[in-house]
Amino acid sequence: MTDYEIRSFGLSDRPCSPTEVLCVDDLYTRKRHVIIVQPVDFRPNRAPIESGLARFTSRQDCPSETGDIQLCAPGFYRKLEDGDELDGAQEVDMAPFVASQLCKTGFQLAENDFTANAVIASPEEPWILCTSIKPSDATGARSLERQFSYKGPNARVNIIEDRNAFARQLGIDIARSGETKHSVRQGALQKIFRDQCQLAFGDDREIDAVVRVIHGPVHYDNVTSNVREASDFAKADAYRIWFTKGTRFSDEREYRFAVFAGPPRIGTIRIDVSTELSRLVRSWQFGERWWSS
Repeated sequence: MTDYEIRSFGLSDRPCSPTEVLCVDDLYTRKRHVIIVQPVDFRPNRAPIESGLARFTSRQDCPSETGDIQLCAPGFYRKLEDGDELDGAQEVDMAPFVASQLCKTGFQLAENDFTANAVIASPEEPWILCTSIKPSDATGARSLERQFSYKGPNARVNIIEDRNAFARQLGIDIARSGETKHSVRQGALQKIFRDQCQLAFGDDREIDAVVRVIHGPVHYDNVTSNVREASDFAKADAYRIWFTKGTRFSDEREYRFAVFAGPPRIGTIRIDVSTELSRLVRSWQFGERWWSS
């Protein structure tokens, strides 16, 4: 028996990215939240992910040990030693566009004759929860353990089998934690979904928070897109920059949860883990056969 009620607006009709929208009424605080859950995949091949996820933590950060879970602002990862300075930004190849514009003026220059890159950053930053796609054999498992050995001698591997259910519950837990921040976009979404709730459920209660959980595998590429025409700028996906990292990080096999709940103001955040979220995570120690679970 939970102390909140969930009602669904249903799934979108886009088969490659089935967005789910939930209305969550907290029976204790009487607050209403809207949770938007959307899987994404910006990899060119979009290979099916048939395994679960593995999240590597120190014992002090293991949800089953502490009862809470930590998310980080993008800047936290960028400041880590050997961090990806472009995590959360797109490096765009502008050479095709510049060459085409020069040709219009009569100046002939091939796009391969020069380089012209631009960095595009997002004005809206999410909280980030990083996991890895679970390998299928011991070799892959031990390789990941070596990469995350800095987590300490008592490090844990937290296995998540149902990533969609985890994303959904993570959004609910963050909304109910009160760790959401007001922004212009938040205000606009709150008004939109207040009207939607009135149409769907017959009441116009105020929306306390709108939380978007975007989740999917990270695509590893040093240049995220090419710009040939001015219209290409408008085609850029707003979420792509949070799911693209440099190729030197490809061994991480990262699968990421990006939670938009207003702009992060500190490096890390901890929220209490609900019973529902706890049931979706199983903890193992390094060296155990977690990869075959």
